[in-house]
Amino acid sequence: MDQIFNEFKGKIEKLDFSELNLYNKNADGRLNSAISEDMVFVFIKKYIPEIKKAPPRYWYDCIYKRYPFNIKITTGTGADNISSKIGMLYA
Repeated sequence: MDQIFNEFKGKIEKLDFSELNLYNKNADGRLNSAISEDMVFVFIKKYIPEIKKAPPRYWYDCIYKRYPFNIKITTGTGADNISSKIGMLYA
């Protein structure tokens, strides 16, 4: 594995995401997820200021040095791409 990737992974693994109160006020989980993804980005940026947010509708959400990544939110109970094993395999 690349040193930059391992550095980023190590920083992410140290974060305590349980302190986040993700958005769940909308009946449409897709909207909740979109708002929550922004909240997660702000949270990560507080501890890892080097990350940059991608432009809207870009193929990735954020980039750390040369590694693009996406932020995904799920309850694990819905019919979203991240909660299905096939969706995870495809990603």
